[in-house]
Parts: sequence; structure tokens; C-alpha cells
Amino acid sequence: MKKATPFPVPVDKSITSNTPHIDEDILPQVGQEFMQLEHDAIIHRLKHLETLIVRQEAGESVALQIINDIDEMLEHTRSHFLREEDNMKSCQYLPHKAHKAEHDRFLVELNAAREQWINTQNLAALKLYFLVQVPTWFMQHLNAMDLVTARFLANHKPEVKTPKISKRKNNSID
Repeated sequence: MKKATPFPVPVDKSITSNTPHIDEDILPQVGQEFMQLEHDAIIHRLKHLETLIVRQEAGESVALQIINDIDEMLEHTRSHFLREEDNMKSCQYLPHKAHKAEHDRFLVELNAAREQWINTQNLAALKLYFLVQVPTWFMQHLNAMDLVTARFLANHKPEVKTPKISKRKNNSID
């Protein structure tokens, strides 16, 4: 039996398989509805992926479903990050480049996890990444970046550009 290669994403040695998963009751409320709804969707996606991983561990063949779930998570995460980044730019949020760099780094890791699963079917590595490392990163990102960003966005609404209205002659009959 061929031994699976190590997972290509960095493994944080302080994170163990005993680290609790995200508890929705302690999920920070960021105060921006568009962000909160997307964060809730990420939690839902992680829980669904966890269900698939448990099924795969139990001997069901759901590897393709796992790939599809990861693809959906990637698409959702890209869209979510783009919305956040567009809002940060429109409000001239100064740390937006650092926040975007963290988004970019996470997307690279997420893609690497997907490719590793496709190439090796290493369930232990997949489980560690999606059930431990992603929730840990997500909570840290929410607390360190998204809460601050959401507060800034709430206080610095972007300037709304209104369309120019052409002046028309009044053609009504008196």
C-alpha cells in the first residue's frame, strides 16, 4: 500500500485533533449583515463537510461528494472575500491589503487541500485541515480581522454616487 504524502499546507503544531470545532453559540457577530450571513454559510458548509468525512471514515464512498463540497466552499469563499474586499476598498479601509493578503493565503491553502485530497485521498489529513485547522483559522480571522473591518465599514459607509438626472421641460398641460 502506497503511503500518502504529507499534506502540503502548513500544520500548526499547537492545533490538535482535540481542538473543538466551531460552536455557533460563540461565533462572533460582526455587525455587518452581508458578512454575518456568509460566515453562517461557511459554518454550515464545514458541518456538511464534517458529515461527509464521518461517512467516508465509516466506509461509505463519498469522495466525489467531498470534492464537490470543497469546490462549493472555494466558490463561496472567493465570492465572500471579494465582497469584503470591495467594501474595504470603497470605504478606503487602510489595512485592506493585509486583510486581502490573508484571504489570498487562505485560498491557496484551500486549493492545496483540495488537490491533496484528489491526489491521495488522505482522510486523516483532510480531517485535520477541514475540521481543526480551518475552524481555528476562521475564528482567529473573525476575531482579529473581520470584527475590526465590520466596525470600520459600519462607521464609514461608502459615498453613494447618485445618477445624474437630466432636466426635462415640463410637458404637462395645465
